Amino acid sequence: PREKLLAVAIEEIEKLAAKGKKAKSRKLKGQAFWLSKTPLRSLAVNAAKKQLDKGQARFYPAPKAALELCVAAFTKPEADGFEQEARALGEMIATPVSKALTQLFFLTERSKRLGKGNGARNVDRALIVGGGVMGAGIAGQLANKGIDTRLCDLSGEALAKAKARLQQDLSRRVQRKQLKKHEATAIQDKLAVSSDWGSLAHVDLWLEAVVEDLAVKRKLMAQAVAKGLPSDAILATNTSSLPVDAMADAVPNPERVVGIHFFNPPEKMPLVEVIRGKRTSDAAVATACRLATRMGKFPVVTGDSPGFLVNRCLSPYLNEAARLLVEGNDPEFLDRVLLDFGMPMGPCRLLDEIGFDVATKVSEVMEAAFTDRMQPCSLFAAMVAAKALGKKSGGGIYDKDGKGQGPGRKVLDDVRARRGVPTRTASRSEVIQRLIYPLVDEAYRCLDDGVVGAEQDLDLGLVMGIGFPPFLGGITGYAKSEGLKTIVSALDELARTIDARFRPSDGLRRRAVEA
Repeated sequence: PREKLLAVAIEEIEKLAAKGKKAKSRKLKGQAFWLSKTPLRSLAVNAAKKQLDKGQARFYPAPKAALELCVAAFTKPEADGFEQEARALGEMIATPVSKALTQLFFLTERSKRLGKGNGARNVDRALIVGGGVMGAGIAGQLANKGIDTRLCDLSGEALAKAKARLQQDLSRRVQRKQLKKHEATAIQDKLAVSSDWGSLAHVDLWLEAVVEDLAVKRKLMAQAVAKGLPSDAILATNTSSLPVDAMADAVPNPERVVGIHFFNPPEKMPLVEVIRGKRTSDAAVATACRLATRMGKFPVVTGDSPGFLVNRCLSPYLNEAARLLVEGNDPEFLDRVLLDFGMPMGPCRLLDEIGFDVATKVSEVMEAAFTDRMQPCSLFAAMVAAKALGKKSGGGIYDKDGKGQGPGRKVLDDVRARRGVPTRTASRSEVIQRLIYPLVDEAYRCLDDGVVGAEQDLDLGLVMGIGFPPFLGGITGYAKSEGLKTIVSALDELARTIDARFRPSDGLRRRAVEA
Protein backbone atom coordinates (compact mmCIF):
# COMPACT_ATOMS: atom_id res chain seq x y z
CA PRO A 1 0.00 0.00 0.00
CA ARG A 2 1.17 3.50 -0.84
CA GLU A 3 1.03 4.72 2.77
CA LYS A 4 3.40 1.93 3.89
CA LEU A 5 5.81 2.11 0.96
CA LEU A 6 8.18 4.73 2.40
CA ALA A 7 8.37 3.04 5.81
CA VAL A 8 9.14 -0.36 4.26
CA ALA A 9 11.74 1.17 1.92
CA ILE A 10 13.55 2.84 4.82
CA GLU A 11 13.45 -0.42 6.78
CA GLU A 12 15.05 -2.33 3.90
CA ILE A 13 17.77 0.31 3.47
CA GLU A 14 18.61 0.13 7.17
CA LYS A 15 18.94 -3.66 6.92
CA LEU A 16 21.35 -3.35 4.03
CA ALA A 17 23.35 -0.65 5.81
CA ALA A 18 23.62 -2.84 8.94
CA LYS A 19 25.19 -5.64 6.91
CA GLY A 20 27.86 -3.21 5.72
CA LYS A 21 28.22 -5.05 2.44
CA LYS A 22 29.34 -3.39 -0.74
CA ALA A 23 27.54 -4.07 -3.98
CA LYS A 24 29.03 -6.84 -6.07
CA SER A 25 31.38 -5.60 -8.75
CA ARG A 26 29.70 -5.71 -12.14
CA LYS A 27 31.19 -7.86 -14.87
CA LEU A 28 30.60 -7.90 -18.57
CA LYS A 29 28.63 -10.90 -19.76
CA GLY A 30 27.80 -12.59 -23.04
CA GLN A 31 28.33 -10.60 -26.20
CA ALA A 32 29.58 -7.56 -24.26
CA PHE A 33 32.31 -9.70 -22.65
CA TRP A 34 33.59 -11.02 -25.96
CA LEU A 35 33.44 -7.63 -27.68
CA SER A 36 35.59 -6.20 -24.89
CA LYS A 37 38.46 -8.50 -25.88
CA THR A 38 41.01 -7.71 -28.54
CA PRO A 39 40.81 -7.87 -31.55
CA LEU A 40 36.98 -7.85 -31.33
CA ARG A 41 37.25 -4.70 -29.22
CA SER A 42 38.65 -2.71 -32.14
CA LEU A 43 35.71 -3.83 -34.30
CA ALA A 44 33.22 -2.64 -31.69
CA VAL A 45 35.08 0.67 -31.23
CA ASN A 46 35.24 1.34 -34.97
CA ALA A 47 31.51 0.61 -35.32
CA ALA A 48 30.77 3.04 -32.48
CA LYS A 49 32.98 5.73 -34.03
CA LYS A 50 31.13 5.42 -37.33
CA GLN A 51 27.81 5.97 -35.54
CA LEU A 52 29.19 9.03 -33.74
CA ASP A 53 30.37 10.52 -37.03
CA LYS A 54 26.89 10.34 -38.57
CA GLY A 55 23.78 12.47 -38.24
CA GLN A 56 23.49 14.98 -35.44
CA ALA A 57 25.84 12.95 -33.19
CA ARG A 58 28.80 14.40 -35.12
CA PHE A 59 28.14 17.86 -33.66
CA TYR A 60 28.56 16.74 -30.04
CA PRO A 61 32.09 16.14 -28.66
CA ALA A 62 31.17 14.50 -25.33
CA PRO A 63 30.07 11.05 -26.65
CA LYS A 64 33.34 10.73 -28.59
CA ALA A 65 35.35 11.65 -25.49
CA ALA A 66 33.33 9.15 -23.45
CA LEU A 67 34.07 6.40 -25.97
CA GLU A 68 37.80 7.10 -25.78
CA LEU A 69 37.70 6.94 -21.98
CA CYS A 70 35.77 3.66 -22.02
CA VAL A 71 38.34 2.09 -24.33
CA ALA A 72 41.26 3.46 -22.29
CA ALA A 73 39.76 1.93 -19.12
CA PHE A 74 40.62 -1.56 -20.39
CA THR A 75 44.35 -0.87 -20.35
CA LYS A 76 45.03 1.92 -17.83
CA PRO A 77 45.27 1.69 -14.03
CA GLU A 78 42.09 2.69 -12.22
CA ALA A 79 43.56 5.91 -10.77
CA ASP A 80 44.78 7.05 -14.20
CA GLY A 81 41.39 6.32 -15.69
CA PHE A 82 39.57 8.45 -13.10
CA GLU A 83 42.08 11.27 -13.57
CA GLN A 84 41.51 11.23 -17.33
CA GLU A 85 37.74 11.27 -16.81
CA ALA A 86 37.98 14.27 -14.48
CA ARG A 87 40.13 16.16 -16.96
CA ALA A 88 37.80 15.32 -19.86
CA LEU A 89 34.79 16.42 -17.82
CA GLY A 90 36.38 19.80 -17.19
CA GLU A 91 37.19 20.19 -20.88
CA MET A 92 33.68 19.21 -22.00
CA ILE A 93 31.97 21.59 -19.54
CA ALA A 94 33.92 24.49 -21.02
CA THR A 95 32.94 23.83 -24.66
CA PRO A 96 30.48 26.12 -26.48
CA VAL A 97 28.25 23.08 -27.05
CA SER A 98 28.04 22.40 -23.30
CA LYS A 99 27.20 26.04 -22.59
CA ALA A 100 24.51 26.01 -25.29
CA LEU A 101 22.93 22.83 -23.94
CA THR A 102 23.07 24.13 -20.37
CA GLN A 103 21.25 27.25 -21.50
CA LEU A 104 18.65 25.08 -23.24
CA PHE A 105 18.15 23.10 -20.03
CA PHE A 106 17.39 26.30 -18.13
CA LEU A 107 14.93 27.29 -20.87
CA THR A 108 13.06 23.99 -20.50
CA GLU A 109 12.88 24.46 -16.73
CA ARG A 110 11.54 27.99 -17.28
CA SER A 111 8.92 26.57 -19.63
CA LYS A 112 7.74 24.03 -17.05
CA ARG A 113 7.02 26.80 -14.55
CA LEU A 114 4.41 28.31 -16.89
CA GLY A 115 1.94 25.66 -15.71
CA LYS A 116 2.16 26.96 -12.14
CA GLY A 117 0.56 30.32 -12.88
CA ASN A 118 -2.46 31.75 -11.10
CA GLY A 119 -5.66 29.83 -11.76
CA ALA A 120 -3.97 26.80 -13.35
CA ARG A 121 -6.17 23.69 -13.05
CA ASN A 122 -5.63 20.02 -13.75
CA VAL A 123 -7.40 18.45 -16.71
CA ASP A 124 -8.96 15.09 -15.84
CA ARG A 125 -11.51 14.63 -18.65
CA ALA A 126 -11.07 15.72 -22.25
CA LEU A 127 -13.10 15.59 -25.43
CA ILE A 128 -11.22 15.78 -28.74
CA VAL A 129 -13.16 16.56 -31.91
CA GLY A 130 -11.49 15.33 -35.10
CA GLY A 131 -10.03 11.86 -35.54
CA GLY A 132 -7.41 12.69 -38.16
CA VAL A 133 -3.67 12.40 -37.72
CA MET A 134 -3.43 15.27 -35.24
CA GLY A 135 -6.61 14.59 -33.27
CA ALA A 136 -5.83 10.90 -32.88
CA GLY A 137 -2.27 11.64 -31.84
CA ILE A 138 -3.32 14.21 -29.24
CA ALA A 139 -6.03 11.91 -27.85
CA GLY A 140 -3.53 9.07 -27.53
CA GLN A 141 -1.07 11.27 -25.68
CA LEU A 142 -3.77 12.44 -23.26
CA ALA A 143 -4.75 8.84 -22.53
CA ASN A 144 -1.10 8.00 -21.97
CA LYS A 145 -1.04 10.51 -19.14
CA GLY A 146 -4.07 9.03 -17.41
CA ILE A 147 -6.62 11.56 -18.67
CA ASP A 148 -10.08 10.18 -19.48
CA THR A 149 -10.34 11.07 -23.17
CA ARG A 150 -13.13 10.78 -25.70
CA LEU A 151 -12.21 11.10 -29.37
CA CYS A 152 -15.10 11.99 -31.68
CA ASP A 153 -15.30 11.80 -35.45
CA LEU A 154 -18.02 10.97 -37.99
CA SER A 155 -15.70 8.45 -39.65
CA GLY A 156 -15.67 5.04 -38.03
CA GLU A 157 -12.55 4.19 -40.00
CA ALA A 158 -10.70 7.19 -38.53
CA LEU A 159 -11.68 6.16 -35.00
CA ALA A 160 -10.56 2.58 -35.58
CA LYS A 161 -7.21 3.85 -36.87
CA ALA A 162 -6.84 6.03 -33.77
CA LYS A 163 -7.31 3.07 -31.43
CA ALA A 164 -4.96 0.94 -33.55
CA ARG A 165 -2.36 3.72 -33.54
CA LEU A 166 -2.40 3.90 -29.75
CA GLN A 167 -2.27 0.10 -29.49
CA GLN A 168 0.74 -0.05 -31.80
CA ASP A 169 2.57 2.47 -29.63
CA LEU A 170 1.65 0.62 -26.43
CA SER A 171 2.67 -2.77 -27.84
CA ARG A 172 6.04 -1.36 -28.81
CA ARG A 173 6.56 0.01 -25.30
CA VAL A 174 5.55 -3.32 -23.74
CA GLN A 175 7.99 -5.13 -26.01
CA ARG A 176 10.75 -2.76 -24.88
CA LYS A 177 9.71 -3.40 -21.25
CA GLN A 178 8.84 0.25 -20.73
CA LEU A 179 5.31 -0.80 -19.73
CA LYS A 180 3.67 -3.89 -18.34
CA LYS A 181 0.72 -5.41 -20.16
CA HIS A 182 -1.83 -4.39 -17.53
CA GLU A 183 -0.50 -0.79 -17.66
CA ALA A 184 -0.93 -0.75 -21.44
CA THR A 185 -4.47 -2.04 -21.09
CA ALA A 186 -5.26 0.67 -18.54
CA ILE A 187 -4.00 3.36 -20.94
CA GLN A 188 -6.02 1.96 -23.82
CA ASP A 189 -9.11 2.00 -21.59
CA LYS A 190 -8.57 5.72 -21.02
CA LEU A 191 -9.31 6.41 -24.70
CA ALA A 192 -12.94 6.09 -25.78
CA VAL A 193 -13.99 6.71 -29.38
CA SER A 194 -17.40 7.70 -30.63
CA SER A 195 -19.24 9.37 -33.49
CA ASP A 196 -21.33 11.22 -30.89
CA TRP A 197 -20.08 13.73 -28.33
CA GLY A 198 -22.32 12.38 -25.59
CA SER A 199 -22.65 14.34 -22.35
CA LEU A 200 -20.26 17.26 -21.86
CA ALA A 201 -21.31 17.90 -18.26
CA HIS A 202 -18.02 16.77 -16.71
CA VAL A 203 -15.57 17.73 -19.47
CA ASP A 204 -12.60 19.88 -18.37
CA LEU A 205 -11.09 20.35 -21.82
CA TRP A 206 -12.81 20.49 -25.20
CA LEU A 207 -10.31 20.64 -28.07
CA GLU A 208 -10.92 20.63 -31.81
CA ALA A 209 -8.42 19.31 -34.34
CA VAL A 210 -10.45 19.52 -37.54
CA VAL A 211 -9.82 21.10 -40.96
CA GLU A 212 -8.23 24.58 -41.00
CA ASP A 213 -11.50 26.41 -41.67
CA LEU A 214 -12.49 29.25 -39.36
CA ALA A 215 -16.22 28.88 -39.98
CA VAL A 216 -16.12 25.15 -39.15
CA LYS A 217 -14.17 25.72 -35.94
CA ARG A 218 -16.49 28.52 -34.80
CA LYS A 219 -19.53 26.34 -35.46
CA LEU A 220 -18.11 23.44 -33.45
CA MET A 221 -17.30 25.68 -30.49
CA ALA A 222 -20.83 27.09 -30.49
CA GLN A 223 -22.21 23.52 -30.56
CA ALA A 224 -20.05 22.58 -27.58
CA VAL A 225 -21.56 25.38 -25.52
CA ALA A 226 -25.07 24.50 -26.68
CA LYS A 227 -24.57 20.85 -25.69
CA GLY A 228 -23.82 21.78 -22.09
CA LEU A 229 -20.07 22.27 -21.83
CA PRO A 230 -19.42 23.63 -18.29
CA SER A 231 -18.82 27.38 -18.15
CA ASP A 232 -15.39 26.89 -16.59
CA ALA A 233 -14.19 24.25 -19.07
CA ILE A 234 -11.37 25.15 -21.45
CA LEU A 235 -12.31 25.58 -25.12
CA ALA A 236 -9.18 24.92 -27.16
CA THR A 237 -8.17 24.84 -30.80
CA ASN A 238 -5.23 23.05 -32.38
CA THR A 239 -5.10 25.56 -35.23
CA SER A 240 -1.71 26.18 -36.79
CA SER A 241 -2.46 29.60 -38.27
CA LEU A 242 -6.05 30.82 -37.74
CA PRO A 243 -6.91 33.61 -35.26
CA VAL A 244 -7.95 32.31 -31.85
CA ASP A 245 -9.75 35.54 -30.99
CA ALA A 246 -12.06 35.14 -33.99
CA MET A 247 -13.13 31.75 -32.64
CA ALA A 248 -13.84 33.26 -29.22
CA ASP A 249 -16.55 35.44 -30.82
CA ALA A 250 -18.69 32.32 -31.20
CA VAL A 251 -19.00 31.54 -27.47
CA PRO A 252 -19.93 33.12 -24.15
CA ASN A 253 -17.08 33.40 -21.64
CA PRO A 254 -14.52 34.02 -24.42
CA GLU A 255 -11.77 34.26 -21.80
CA ARG A 256 -11.61 30.44 -21.69
CA VAL A 257 -10.82 30.08 -25.40
CA VAL A 258 -7.14 29.30 -25.97
CA GLY A 259 -4.96 27.84 -28.69
CA ILE A 260 -3.09 24.64 -27.85
CA HIS A 261 -1.06 23.98 -30.96
CA PHE A 262 0.62 20.57 -31.05
CA PHE A 263 3.08 19.70 -33.80
CA ASN A 264 3.02 16.65 -36.02
CA PRO A 265 3.50 13.95 -34.89
CA PRO A 266 2.27 14.76 -31.35
CA GLU A 267 3.93 11.61 -29.98
CA LYS A 268 7.38 12.91 -30.86
CA MET A 269 7.33 16.70 -31.19
CA PRO A 270 8.19 18.27 -27.81
CA LEU A 271 6.81 21.79 -28.36
CA VAL A 272 3.30 23.10 -27.70
CA GLU A 273 2.40 26.67 -28.64
CA VAL A 274 -0.14 28.05 -26.16
CA ILE A 275 -1.85 30.90 -28.00
CA ARG A 276 -3.32 33.74 -25.99
CA GLY A 277 -6.20 35.55 -27.69
CA LYS A 278 -7.00 39.16 -26.76
CA ARG A 279 -9.59 37.95 -24.26
CA THR A 280 -7.94 34.72 -23.09
CA SER A 281 -7.54 34.68 -19.31
CA ASP A 282 -4.32 34.01 -17.41
CA ALA A 283 -6.01 30.97 -15.86
CA ALA A 284 -6.79 29.45 -19.28
CA VAL A 285 -3.19 30.00 -20.42
CA ALA A 286 -1.76 28.54 -17.21
CA THR A 287 -4.09 25.52 -17.42
CA ALA A 288 -3.04 24.87 -21.03
CA CYS A 289 0.63 25.13 -20.02
CA ARG A 290 0.10 22.75 -17.09
CA LEU A 291 -1.51 20.24 -19.44
CA ALA A 292 1.38 20.52 -21.92
CA THR A 293 3.91 19.98 -19.13
CA ARG A 294 1.97 16.97 -17.83
CA MET A 295 2.15 15.50 -21.33
CA GLY A 296 5.93 15.87 -21.30
CA LYS A 297 5.89 18.83 -23.69
CA PHE A 298 7.46 22.27 -23.43
CA PRO A 299 4.91 25.10 -23.68
CA VAL A 300 5.72 28.47 -25.23
CA VAL A 301 3.11 31.20 -24.85
CA THR A 302 2.55 33.23 -28.04
CA GLY A 303 0.33 36.07 -29.10
CA ASP A 304 -2.60 35.59 -31.47
CA SER A 305 -0.76 36.50 -34.66
CA PRO A 306 -0.79 34.80 -38.10
CA GLY A 307 1.33 31.66 -37.96
CA PHE A 308 2.11 32.33 -34.28
CA LEU A 309 5.85 31.72 -33.74
CA VAL A 310 6.98 28.50 -35.42
CA ASN A 311 4.96 28.58 -38.65
CA ARG A 312 5.63 32.28 -39.11
CA CYS A 313 9.39 31.68 -38.92
CA LEU A 314 9.20 28.46 -40.92
CA SER A 315 7.29 30.02 -43.85
CA PRO A 316 10.12 32.13 -45.32
CA TYR A 317 12.53 29.22 -44.74
CA LEU A 318 10.44 26.72 -46.73
CA ASN A 319 9.41 29.28 -49.34
CA GLU A 320 13.02 30.14 -50.05
CA ALA A 321 13.96 26.47 -50.25
CA ALA A 322 11.26 26.00 -52.91
CA ARG A 323 12.60 29.00 -54.85
CA LEU A 324 16.12 27.57 -54.74
CA LEU A 325 14.69 24.33 -56.16
CA VAL A 326 12.97 26.18 -59.00
CA GLU A 327 16.18 28.08 -59.76
CA GLY A 328 17.92 24.75 -60.50
CA ASN A 329 19.36 23.42 -57.25
CA ASP A 330 19.05 19.70 -56.54
CA PRO A 331 16.92 18.76 -53.52
CA GLU A 332 19.68 16.43 -52.27
CA PHE A 333 22.16 19.31 -52.34
CA LEU A 334 19.90 21.68 -50.38
CA ASP A 335 19.09 19.01 -47.80
CA ARG A 336 22.75 18.11 -47.40
CA VAL A 337 23.74 21.74 -46.79
CA LEU A 338 21.15 22.12 -44.03
CA LEU A 339 22.02 18.76 -42.47
CA ASP A 340 25.65 19.89 -42.37
CA PHE A 341 24.46 23.10 -40.70
CA GLY A 342 22.90 20.97 -37.97
CA MET A 343 19.21 20.78 -38.84
CA PRO A 344 17.66 17.35 -38.14
CA MET A 345 16.04 17.28 -41.59
CA GLY A 346 16.62 19.10 -44.85
CA PRO A 347 13.96 21.59 -46.10
CA CYS A 348 12.91 19.49 -49.10
CA ARG A 349 12.34 16.39 -47.01
CA LEU A 350 10.53 18.56 -44.46
CA LEU A 351 8.16 19.81 -47.17
CA ASP A 352 7.36 16.20 -48.03
CA GLU A 353 6.70 15.44 -44.35
CA ILE A 354 4.45 18.48 -43.85
CA GLY A 355 2.68 18.04 -47.16
CA PHE A 356 2.53 20.59 -49.96
CA ASP A 357 -1.20 21.05 -49.36
CA VAL A 358 -0.57 22.15 -45.76
CA ALA A 359 2.37 24.30 -46.85
CA THR A 360 0.12 26.00 -49.41
CA LYS A 361 -2.62 26.76 -46.88
CA VAL A 362 -0.19 28.17 -44.36
CA SER A 363 1.53 30.20 -47.10
CA GLU A 364 -1.80 31.76 -48.09
CA VAL A 365 -2.42 32.86 -44.51
CA MET A 366 1.10 34.24 -44.23
CA GLU A 367 0.88 36.05 -47.58
CA ALA A 368 -2.34 37.77 -46.50
CA ALA A 369 -0.59 39.02 -43.35
CA PHE A 370 2.88 39.78 -44.73
CA THR A 371 2.45 40.41 -48.46
CA ASP A 372 5.77 42.19 -48.89
CA ARG A 373 7.95 39.21 -47.95
CA MET A 374 5.90 35.99 -47.84
CA GLN A 375 4.47 35.39 -51.29
CA PRO A 376 4.35 31.60 -51.80
CA CYS A 377 6.58 29.99 -54.39
CA SER A 378 4.77 28.78 -57.53
CA LEU A 379 6.04 25.25 -56.86
CA PHE A 380 3.56 24.82 -53.98
CA ALA A 381 0.42 25.23 -56.10
CA ALA A 382 1.91 23.11 -58.90
CA MET A 383 2.61 20.22 -56.51
CA VAL A 384 -0.92 20.41 -55.11
CA ALA A 385 -2.43 20.45 -58.61
CA ALA A 386 -0.40 17.35 -59.53
CA LYS A 387 -1.40 15.67 -56.23
CA ALA A 388 2.29 15.18 -55.43
CA LEU A 389 1.68 16.28 -51.85
CA GLY A 390 4.54 14.39 -50.22
CA LYS A 391 4.64 11.40 -47.92
CA LYS A 392 0.85 11.38 -47.42
CA SER A 393 0.17 10.97 -51.16
CA GLY A 394 2.84 8.37 -51.89
CA GLY A 395 5.61 10.82 -52.66
CA GLY A 396 6.53 14.42 -53.42
CA ILE A 397 10.07 15.63 -54.00
CA TYR A 398 11.17 12.21 -52.73
CA ASP A 399 9.36 8.88 -52.98
CA LYS A 400 7.06 7.58 -50.24
CA ASP A 401 10.04 6.11 -48.35
CA GLY A 402 11.97 9.38 -48.56
CA LYS A 403 14.89 7.77 -50.40
CA GLY A 404 14.46 7.94 -54.18
CA GLN A 405 12.99 10.55 -56.52
CA GLY A 406 9.27 11.18 -56.19
CA PRO A 407 6.56 12.27 -58.66
CA GLY A 408 7.24 15.88 -57.72
CA ARG A 409 10.48 15.86 -59.74
CA LYS A 410 8.51 16.05 -62.98
CA VAL A 411 6.41 18.88 -61.54
CA LEU A 412 9.62 20.67 -60.57
CA ASP A 413 11.01 20.26 -64.11
CA ASP A 414 7.78 21.69 -65.57
CA VAL A 415 7.88 24.73 -63.25
CA ARG A 416 11.51 25.34 -64.17
CA ALA A 417 10.69 25.12 -67.88
CA ARG A 418 7.75 27.56 -67.59
CA ARG A 419 9.99 29.99 -65.74
CA GLY A 420 12.02 30.44 -68.91
CA VAL A 421 15.25 31.38 -67.14
CA PRO A 422 18.49 29.37 -67.27
CA THR A 423 19.01 27.27 -64.14
CA ARG A 424 21.78 28.12 -61.71
CA THR A 425 23.32 26.41 -58.69
CA ALA A 426 23.82 28.32 -55.46
CA SER A 427 26.92 27.97 -53.32
CA ARG A 428 26.65 26.45 -49.84
CA SER A 429 27.15 29.87 -48.23
CA GLU A 430 24.39 31.37 -50.38
CA VAL A 431 22.00 28.60 -49.33
CA ILE A 432 22.67 29.32 -45.65
CA GLN A 433 22.28 33.07 -46.16
CA ARG A 434 19.00 32.68 -48.03
CA LEU A 435 17.46 30.12 -45.67
CA ILE A 436 18.87 30.76 -42.19
CA TYR A 437 19.42 34.54 -42.20
CA PRO A 438 15.73 35.35 -43.01
CA LEU A 439 14.81 32.86 -40.26
CA VAL A 440 16.85 34.95 -37.82
CA ASP A 441 15.21 38.14 -39.05
CA GLU A 442 11.69 36.72 -38.78
CA ALA A 443 12.37 35.50 -35.24
CA TYR A 444 13.34 39.00 -34.13
CA ARG A 445 10.30 40.41 -35.92
CA CYS A 446 8.16 38.06 -33.81
CA LEU A 447 9.83 39.41 -30.67
CA ASP A 448 9.36 43.04 -31.72
CA ASP A 449 5.71 42.40 -32.70
CA GLY A 450 4.96 40.90 -29.28
CA VAL A 451 4.28 37.40 -30.57
CA VAL A 452 6.56 36.18 -27.77
CA GLY A 453 7.78 38.01 -24.70
CA ALA A 454 11.49 37.24 -24.62
CA GLU A 455 14.48 35.98 -26.60
CA GLN A 456 14.32 32.79 -24.52
CA ASP A 457 10.95 32.00 -26.11
CA LEU A 458 12.49 32.32 -29.57
CA ASP A 459 15.31 29.96 -28.66
CA LEU A 460 13.17 27.28 -27.02
CA GLY A 461 10.37 27.55 -29.59
CA LEU A 462 12.60 27.13 -32.63
CA VAL A 463 14.81 24.42 -31.13
CA MET A 464 11.82 22.35 -30.05
CA GLY A 465 9.51 23.34 -32.92
CA ILE A 466 11.68 23.14 -36.04
CA GLY A 467 14.80 21.45 -34.66
CA PHE A 468 17.07 24.49 -34.89
CA PRO A 469 20.46 23.09 -33.80
CA PRO A 470 20.56 22.99 -29.97
CA PHE A 471 24.37 23.02 -29.96
CA LEU A 472 24.32 26.50 -31.56
CA GLY A 473 22.59 28.00 -28.54
CA GLY A 474 19.21 28.62 -30.15
CA ILE A 475 18.39 31.12 -32.87
CA THR A 476 19.55 34.18 -30.91
CA GLY A 477 22.73 32.45 -29.74
CA TYR A 478 23.54 31.56 -33.34
CA ALA A 479 22.75 35.10 -34.53
CA LYS A 480 25.09 36.66 -31.99
CA SER A 481 27.93 34.21 -32.68
CA GLU A 482 27.51 34.66 -36.44
CA GLY A 483 27.38 38.42 -35.94
CA LEU A 484 24.23 40.53 -36.30
CA LYS A 485 26.15 42.99 -38.50
CA THR A 486 27.20 40.14 -40.78
CA ILE A 487 23.60 38.93 -41.09
CA VAL A 488 22.20 42.40 -41.77
CA SER A 489 24.89 43.12 -44.37
CA ALA A 490 24.20 39.82 -46.17
CA LEU A 491 20.43 40.41 -46.15
CA ASP A 492 20.91 43.91 -47.57
CA GLU A 493 23.02 42.46 -50.38
CA LEU A 494 20.38 39.78 -51.11
CA ALA A 495 17.67 42.45 -51.14
CA ARG A 496 19.73 44.44 -53.66
CA THR A 497 20.66 41.55 -55.97
CA ILE A 498 17.70 39.14 -55.70
CA ASP A 499 14.52 40.57 -54.17
CA ALA A 500 13.29 43.09 -51.60
CA ARG A 501 11.82 40.27 -49.49
CA PHE A 502 15.26 39.86 -47.91
CA ARG A 503 15.37 43.40 -46.52
CA PRO A 504 16.07 43.11 -42.77
CA SER A 505 13.71 44.55 -40.19
CA ASP A 506 14.40 47.80 -38.39
CA GLY A 507 14.64 45.85 -35.15
CA LEU A 508 17.40 43.59 -36.45
CA ARG A 509 19.23 46.56 -37.94
CA ARG A 510 19.05 48.42 -34.62
CA ARG A 511 20.40 45.43 -32.72
CA ALA A 512 23.27 45.11 -35.21
CA VAL A 513 24.24 48.73 -34.59
CA GLU A 514 24.06 48.27 -30.81
CA ALA A 515 26.03 44.99 -30.85
